[in-house]
Amino acid sequence: MYYRYDAIVFDFDGTLVSSNEIKTWAFGELYKEHGENIVQQIISYNKEHEGISRFVKFRYWHEDLLGQPYTKEIGKYLSNKYSQLVFDAVVQAPYVGGALEFLIK
Repeated sequence: MYYRYDAIVFDFDGTLVSSNEIKTWAFGELYKEHGENIVQQIISYNKEHEGISRFVKFRYWHEDLLGQPYTKEIGKYLSNKYSQLVFDAVVQAPYVGGALEFLIK
């Protein structure tokens, strides 16, 4: 039996393109000026706490890792910068194996 569909919706990030590590990389990029040790701690924390709000992560990293005050303005700035880093990298990410061929069909 065949069904007619007007549209098929895909999750792009990680489904059509290989982008799973991009978000972790982008978090590290935000803090690279603080040194490799901080970046590695951020990467580890992110991998252990996937699924929680980026703003919760930003607050923790600023207050607990850097010992710096955190404000909503800092969070907004970091979130915007993070979003741009992720977007720029995701649009350049390679397709997941077979995804492009499936889309062409």
